[in-house]
Amino acid sequence: MYERFTDRARRVPNRASKEAWELRDLAVEPEHLLLALLYDESSIPYSVLKKLSVNYPAVRAHVVDSAKPSRVNTDYGMPLSSKTRKVLKLSWRISREHGLDFVGPEQLLIALIHDGKNSACQILESFGVDLIDLKSRTIRIMSWRNGKVAPKNLHKKGVSDVRIVVNGDDIELHETFKTALLYAVNSAGGNALRMSNFQNW
Repeated sequence: MYERFTDRARRVPNRASKEAWELRDLAVEPEHLLLALLYDESSIPYSVLKKLSVNYPAVRAHVVDSAKPSRVNTDYGMPLSSKTRKVLKLSWRISREHGLDFVGPEQLLIALIHDGKNSACQILESFGVDLIDLKSRTIRIMSWRNGKVAPKNLHKKGVSDVRIVVNGDDIELHETFKTALLYAVNSAGGNALRMSNFQNW
């Protein structure tokens, strides 16, 4: 199932399994996948959900409050529920629909909220998240990172082109890198360019 998953995407079900184990659940459910996606602070899902005021501590507290511990053994191996298996399989289909040959955390997030009915969707809606808006935001950043489109409002600060000159010669820039650099320059707002300006790229 995980042949096309990136290393970061493979860490999601592993982390979800740990979450399920710590919460003493019988299987890995969609809410555990959501927790795992929020756990990686350098991922697209974390970035998108952070802008919607959804974070790991808050969601975990919500899950803990509503949990009904039912596991009494101490085995770490956790089976995947049928709903979780559906999400993982759907993520590959979503990747192909967007012309990709790999599955990353962002495709897992889109698959997670696809039907709008599982436990993770209910949690997100309880935080005031519009699932359609969340999907749109995730797809926009996903497409942007893969060189498909420019992000919305990229040039709102007026910088619409960027060059790198070394010893008087222009360096040819890959379009995706150029877009990232434009974003960072605009984010800096006229100040010194720092790595933090790339944080949402």
